[in-house]
Amino acid sequence: MPQKLHRRARTMGEGMRSTLVARVKKLERFATARQKRADTAVRHAFIQIGDCDSDGAQHLVMVSSGEGGCSFEEQPGPGLQLSDFGKFVWVLYLTSAEANA
Repeated sequence: MPQKLHRRARTMGEGMRSTLVARVKKLERFATARQKRADTAVRHAFIQIGDCDSDGAQHLVMVSSGEGGCSFEEQPGPGLQLSDFGKFVWVLYLTSAEANA
């Protein structure tokens, strides 16, 4: 009798394992599909042009993001560029006066 119980428990364990593996695969497919949608989503950027008079290097600082859009401020000195933040469908450059209007 104990041997039959052992076989049955092993069979139940294998069934649970196959169910778990199937669920993990389903979650992986879901995560992959979600990432593809995020990669192709319409993203836009607003860049506030800095007030610096230098002709030197400039970089961007992200000040906010959400709902497919990001806002950046241009700062003097070397650093991250727009391409470092991903791909954007369109980019709008604004002066300080335009951004605050």
